Amino acid sequence: MSVHMNWSYVCHQMSQSLLTNDHFVQHFHTLSTNEDKVSHCLSQPHVGKQLDQFLSVTSAAKHRKYWEKAKEFRIEGNHSFRGKRFQEAIDEYTQAIITASLPNSSDTAEANGELSLGFANRSAVFFQLKQYDNCLSDINNAFKYDYPLNATKLLLRKTNCLVAKARFGDAKTVLQSVELSGDLNDKQLETQINKLLETIDSKGAKNRTNCVNTSKPKTDLKFVSNELMPNASQSLRLCESPTKGRHIVTKDDINISDVLFMEKPFSSVLLPQYYKTHCHQCYGKLVDRPVMPCLKCTQVRYSSLLTARLPTLLTRVNRKSWDNQTPQLNAIQVANNYSLSQSSSTPYKSDYQSVYALVDHSNDFAMEDSISYSLVASLLLLLTQKLRLIPKESQSFELLGGILLKHILQLITNGHSIASFEMTSDFSFEDKRIATAIYPTVSLMNHSCDPNVIPLYDKKMLIVRAAKPIAKGQQVMNCYGPHCKRMTTKDRQTALLEQYFFKCDCSPCLSQTEDTSSALMCSQCKEAIVVDEAKDTVVCINCKKSDFDIKSMLKEVEKGLKLLSDGSKLCDNEKYTESEAVLLDALNTLEKVLYAKNRELGRVKDELSRCYARQHEWSKALDFGRQSVDIVVEVFGDSSVEMCNELIKLSDLEFEFFNANLSVEESIKGATDCLRTTSNAIKLLTNYSVPDDYDSPQAIEIGRLEERLLYCDMVYRQKCVNWCQLVANRRHFADDSDKDNDKSVTIKEDNVVDNASHKRDSTGDDGRRKSDDKVVVAKHNLNELIQTLKSKDIFGKPDDKLREVL
Repeated sequence: MSVHMNWSYVCHQMSQSLLTNDHFVQHFHTLSTNEDKVSHCLSQPHVGKQLDQFLSVTSAAKHRKYWEKAKEFRIEGNHSFRGKRFQEAIDEYTQAIITASLPNSSDTAEANGELSLGFANRSAVFFQLKQYDNCLSDINNAFKYDYPLNATKLLLRKTNCLVAKARFGDAKTVLQSVELSGDLNDKQLETQINKLLETIDSKGAKNRTNCVNTSKPKTDLKFVSNELMPNASQSLRLCESPTKGRHIVTKDDINISDVLFMEKPFSSVLLPQYYKTHCHQCYGKLVDRPVMPCLKCTQVRYSSLLTARLPTLLTRVNRKSWDNQTPQLNAIQVANNYSLSQSSSTPYKSDYQSVYALVDHSNDFAMEDSISYSLVASLLLLLTQKLRLIPKESQSFELLGGILLKHILQLITNGHSIASFEMTSDFSFEDKRIATAIYPTVSLMNHSCDPNVIPLYDKKMLIVRAAKPIAKGQQVMNCYGPHCKRMTTKDRQTALLEQYFFKCDCSPCLSQTEDTSSALMCSQCKEAIVVDEAKDTVVCINCKKSDFDIKSMLKEVEKGLKLLSDGSKLCDNEKYTESEAVLLDALNTLEKVLYAKNRELGRVKDELSRCYARQHEWSKALDFGRQSVDIVVEVFGDSSVEMCNELIKLSDLEFEFFNANLSVEESIKGATDCLRTTSNAIKLLTNYSVPDDYDSPQAIEIGRLEERLLYCDMVYRQKCVNWCQLVANRRHFADDSDKDNDKSVTIKEDNVVDNASHKRDSTGDDGRRKSDDKVVVAKHNLNELIQTLKSKDIFGKPDDKLREVL
């Protein structure tokens, strides 16, 4: 068996082999219980043998620690450190730490020293990078694992870190331990110590002090838990019906952004592609912090040694609980005692009882999938036996096999993707799925292709907010994946039926609303062309025309997309004039064949907006930016991450626009638009933000936008004062208009002040009458402006100075 095989490959190969065995398949088809399916797989001689071989040889060799390999990584790190390639040195020392084994009395001194040497050497890199907290952590770990060399160098490095962090009392204590060690023969060392002591004493820090934590404290969320569902809001209740099963309904009216659920996973697993970048315990990103190794294998990484020790501690607790036959932690006990009936007054907790109650659809899966999952359960069952985590009785062994299969199937139909909301290289936000988890309470929500909630994650903690107002008595609906803004009705129905085994009857599915985000355009009525499944052809959703030259249209689309790609690259290379020409050509080409709300048109307009913004042509950039926003609303919805990104970009454009050299009237309008867009961007981004997490990219972006709101508000008020004074002066001029027959009044303000120029007659009576008319017009326009300003709800009523002018 190749050492490069992983468990999924081994199980897949065995399932393919078993599917060719007609006798095995026929008997498997008759089995109704999960334990019988697992037992039947293990009854095949080659299955148990291959799985046991994989666990004993392949997996162990892949994950085993080797101090010799750790030494090789450490030497490579030394070369990188001398070459001042510090990030490479950190990576190599980290690999050495992960590969090194724990000190053991049966090993040689060289083997036992590798782990501490890895920590010590990595601390030197952190010190050079002025990452003092990381440096101190590694120095402490080096001493924890019996650093084998002279400790003076490490102690001096630790002292310098503490001095840099203004922890002078701690620094002096460490330095005194250097003096007591007797390593003062070297005069240069003695000079260095004395210099450090002078630095400490000059700061006047004679007492031991600790580093001050300047971070803002987290405050409690405005979340009142439900007595019967502790992880749900008190505004929710659990209901059950024959058609909907168990589901969640509101007891009160729910507002946008209200927190409806807060739940930690009962169990979860990090996805393999994030093994090297995220902590396996808390799922936090391992950025600017020292990576800590698993104490047993080379695959797992942690953010601290405390989290590294947690799995071992929990295993000991579980073993002790199993030996004591504690029902709460004993899966076999729960399975034997489980009852489907539950009193409505019994609290629904996030415990194993609730997990066990989740549906598994064990008899609904296709034969191939069912065999494959049964083999995975067989592998886990043999692993638990090899680790001596289960009783040896054969009956318990078979029952636990069925329980493992049940939970694997539950993961397919009840699993949640833990996502990390991150900022990309182009300063937009996106969700990245990093782990899979089981949340028993949140799993009670039913599916809708147009959900009314938004899930977000604080590492493992799942926080569910309301995405829109939910009236009292309405059902709280989550999206299981297929979304009406991202998939066609047919594709959604197929996906839900294949994975969750139900036909969706939500509003978008019942209305048969077609996804037009990728649609071509009807040449006759300009509406969208969609696929007619019944006739296996394309048809216009409006005029029902069906005779289209699709091949020619698709060629034009291909041409337009090629121009879009070329224009984008030219913009990246700062060739803005050429980029503008190519992108306009792409827009003209695509607008002839694509539906007006096609997402590709949105991409072109977004690129044109970026191109004009780079050239400081803010008016054109704004025009295309707003068109792009309109398409994003249609394609992804007004509460989507994509909409959040577009609003932030639009706010940036409007901010630059009104800060340009504009007239008073244009500045007022520009500031008003920027205030409105920025406020909406903050509201939407808040929905995707963990409350009180001040260090997250979302929080930093919200802070930037809130500063903009304050600035825009200040400028807006000042411009309004200037404008009202201008209108007042013009009104005064209109009262005296009979003194100068050649003057005229022009009052300009979009939708507020009439854009008209009045010219007086040269005769006395007609001139007086027309002058009075102008006064009436000025007063009317001024009153409209006053009412408009007073009705603004973005920043409240006009201030005292503005009210006085009004």
